[in-house]
Amino acid sequence: KQWYQRRVRVVTKHWKVREDCFTINDGDKNTIRQNFLECVVKSNDMIRKQLCVCAQTIAREDYPFNWPGIMDQILQTLSTDSAANSWLASLLVLHQIVKKYEYKKLEDRDGLNKAMVVV
Repeated sequence: KQWYQRRVRVVTKHWKVREDCFTINDGDKNTIRQNFLECVVKSNDMIRKQLCVCAQTIAREDYPFNWPGIMDQILQTLSTDSAANSWLASLLVLHQIVKKYEYKKLEDRDGLNKAMVVV
């Protein structure tokens, strides 16, 4: 549990590019984004909750410009996998993306509108 909590802290603290401290490099970020939903699907409940914290950070910083493929991954999982675990993981990640736009003005919800067309 503590191992995963430290990893979550690394993502939440070092995902955003800052000049004053360490930042996760772009290659590692791409690998994380490409495999993120699969990790959430395959994780147990305790780890899944921690990954949702990471999803919130990644969505806030990278969606839609640097993480455009996540909606296609969510849609594919929802349409092809009937396992409840896969649906739960997909909807939890989608929820974190939607939260990014919760208090935005209608004209600033372009990324959300594009996501809803896909889903």
